[in-house]
Amino acid sequence: MQRFIFSIMLVLALVAIISMMLFSNNPPLETSTSTNVEVSNPPKPTTIEKPLAISAALATAETTVQEKSIEVNTPVVSLPNLESIEMRQNYYEQQLNQTPTELWQRFQALQAENTENAIMARQLIAMALPLRLREIPDQDVYQALADLLEIPETTPYGQVSQIAQILGQAATPPALIPLVENALRMGVQQETRIPILQAIERSTRLHWNEQNRNEDLSAPLETAWQQVQDSQDVALLKTLGMGLAEVGAASGVQRLFDTLEPVNQWSVERLQRENKVSALVALQAFDAIRNPSALPILKEILSQAPDGSLSQQAAKRALEKS
Repeated sequence: MQRFIFSIMLVLALVAIISMMLFSNNPPLETSTSTNVEVSNPPKPTTIEKPLAISAALATAETTVQEKSIEVNTPVVSLPNLESIEMRQNYYEQQLNQTPTELWQRFQALQAENTENAIMARQLIAMALPLRLREIPDQDVYQALADLLEIPETTPYGQVSQIAQILGQAATPPALIPLVENALRMGVQQETRIPILQAIERSTRLHWNEQNRNEDLSAPLETAWQQVQDSQDVALLKTLGMGLAEVGAASGVQRLFDTLEPVNQWSVERLQRENKVSALVALQAFDAIRNPSALPILKEILSQAPDGSLSQQAAKRALEKS
């Protein structure tokens, strides 16, 4: 029943997505990662030089992606007419019975076709693939998707957006790591960075398992967060900081407290004057913590932090909202 409801929701969302694809040639003008952090005379945004590869820092049997690609041997796919909602629903449910490799090969085989029917089929496959990757982890498919993000700046916005959406919807460490790595290396003005940041945000808000709220996503976010402490890139900082809060693992919440520690006795106004963007973002991120796993560290900081300190304020706000 949950899968059926989820399928209906996805198909309804798909209709809106396809409408935008067919009738609008312009990409979104702004990302949902915009923030109301205010700084005085903010300097020109900076990028992070030579970021540590998240995949190298977090290499484990679960997250390491083998270096081999999938060959597409699938012949031209015969498609049903997908004009009706019923046919789309049936086609989508059929895809849920395929393996990730089969779905990816079919998706690739349809890339050469630009009919409305083929575009619809690709979208339905792209919706089924993340769910199947969660059920049947396939490192080769993860690698193929990650490779498509290692692209020149001239790559069409729509192509980057679709691959980023697949990875973001999967919401697993092997899917999140290439998104984070690309977000770190891309320039602030690079338009295709927008769907990558949005996909990271989507990953951290998806709670496939309510028991742990995707806490396995915290480690790559923590590694990236430590690399951008001196950055003035508000969009990137907020994506990572809010991601740590949304996941809410104790170790990730601790990283947010670590950011506040050097400026713990400052006022918010001083943070703004001194352009301490990472601290401002960290302070705001505490409002998004909902994971019960964070309660012990929040209570500990509330009782032990100096009175009136930023850490104490942050812990108090998080506990009031949790």
